[in-house]
Amino acid sequence: MKFYKIFVIILILTNSLLGKKSFYINNGVDTLDLESKNALIFLENYFNDFKSDTLPKFQNYWSKIDCNKYKIPDQLVYGISSDYPTYNMSDKITILYIKPTKDFIQIKTHFAWIDTLETISTLCITNHYIRKDNEGNLSFVNPIDINTRNWKKKTLRNIEFHFPNNLKFNIKNANKLILNIKKLEKEWSLSPIQIKYFYTNTNEELQKIRGFDYSLMMGNREKPSGISDDKDNIVYCGGLGENYFHEVVHIYLNKLLPNSPLREGLAMYYGGSMGMDLKWHLKRLNSYLEKNENLNLNEFEKFYYMDNFTNPKSTIFGLLCKMQIEKKGLISLKELMNQNSIEEVFKFLNVESKDINKYLRKLINNEVE
Repeated sequence: MKFYKIFVIILILTNSLLGKKSFYINNGVDTLDLESKNALIFLENYFNDFKSDTLPKFQNYWSKIDCNKYKIPDQLVYGISSDYPTYNMSDKITILYIKPTKDFIQIKTHFAWIDTLETISTLCITNHYIRKDNEGNLSFVNPIDINTRNWKKKTLRNIEFHFPNNLKFNIKNANKLILNIKKLEKEWSLSPIQIKYFYTNTNEELQKIRGFDYSLMMGNREKPSGISDDKDNIVYCGGLGENYFHEVVHIYLNKLLPNSPLREGLAMYYGGSMGMDLKWHLKRLNSYLEKNENLNLNEFEKFYYMDNFTNPKSTIFGLLCKMQIEKKGLISLKELMNQNSIEEVFKFLNVESKDINKYLRKLINNEVE
């Protein structure tokens, strides 16, 4: 689900130049209510504590239980990009809605930016829940805890599955996931990692339980989708039930390869993407390249979007991983993964920058024939 990756990078570059965030209040929001006003101040302080290079001290905003439970208790922080906080991607933050209840105060917030043509674009709409304890101290409540409190839970080996009551647990799918995990652990000499695995029927449902009313990842034709939190070992997926191995691969291997530009390709190699294996995506990519002969892969970084189902960069990276491990073994794959940039990757493969287009086209075509 990395189709918006370059788009997010542009947002980061733009908004990293900004100072203190700008807040606006939508018409109709009652700011005279004392509890609502205090919750608003609490939320704004929280957003402003997200600096360009540091996260806030979560213990100042989240309960001790949540801070002990999670390294990053706020599931929205990396809800759009795993590399950059959601709250730092926007320069226009509008409070849309405040609703006090007996348990907490709910606040809906609109994150947007304005481009040079003064066009307003929406990044996301979030839900935050703020409660007050008996001593008057405020803290956030995790949307996941609220939205999944009546869900079913099933534990199989090292995976704790969480799913809605209207879904029936598919033991065959779960066993396939466990089998793939065991193979990965054996190949990389890894111990089992305890993983929480949340799944729904659709991506829309998935985003809403995490606290989004809307985000860039929502809309368009429905397809399987997922995201992993490798800091707290959580997988979220919509559309593939109990067997979204791609995201589990990220949990296991991201920490071993923190600077590799090929991590998404490695997950593609082992787990495919959107329920389809690497070869399926390679066939689609090869067909696209045959129809677009003028597309120059020497300018590789510019080729980040093909359509809404196949990510060309992840597919190519997956092929590079496949080629390396199948021809030269795991040690050589690890050496490839330890390169810190795309330039270093092709240098490691002895491919000059002027030859990348010819090299990749031939590699892809040979793989699908």
